[in-house]
Amino acid sequence: PNFPVALYDGSTLPYPDASFDAIYSSNVMEHVADFERVQNELARVLRPNGYAVHCVPSAVWRFWTTLGHPLHAARSALAVAGGRGPAGTLVRQELRRSSSSIARVGRLLRLGLLSPRHGEHGSFLGEHFLFSRRGWLRRFEQTGWVVRSAEPTGIFYSGNELWGTRLGSPARRTLARFLGSSTLVFMIAPREGVSRHDHQS
Repeated sequence: PNFPVALYDGSTLPYPDASFDAIYSSNVMEHVADFERVQNELARVLRPNGYAVHCVPSAVWRFWTTLGHPLHAARSALAVAGGRGPAGTLVRQELRRSSSSIARVGRLLRLGLLSPRHGEHGSFLGEHFLFSRRGWLRRFEQTGWVVRSAEPTGIFYSGNELWGTRLGSPARRTLARFLGSSTLVFMIAPREGVSRHDHQS
């Protein structure tokens, strides 16, 4: 079946109050710049007794993405040398921003050693806490939600996808037992008595 897709400003949801029984997002919340505003909007369009379910990256994902970044960067450098793929394009764009050879070397070192920030808040180092179970729990609670459950998905992967499609779901589930789950699923409900019209004009 086809579902209607609504374009909007990314801030104010184009729906009346209490429009939905449930809300679901997958790996979106870390990319929300005005987190409090969006949480208020999500709660506003949720019906009484409704739930929001968010799948979010974990600290495990951040750790292994950070650890695997130098290898990912080396692979990107080879792509640049061969003029191949989006990784090579990204590195070439970064180098064009440099005005001197020394600056280019500095950018190459930074690109090779330091993993970039993934989301909209903090740094790649700060994301090790922001993406933890405790970090997400605090952010949801601070924006007026009650966390009903927070569970790992039991799948392992990193932001670098070093193994690509060579690892299937069974192998990734096995890895998650030893290395940790790369995502968490939070089921949350609006806290009673919290106003959801703070940002409405």
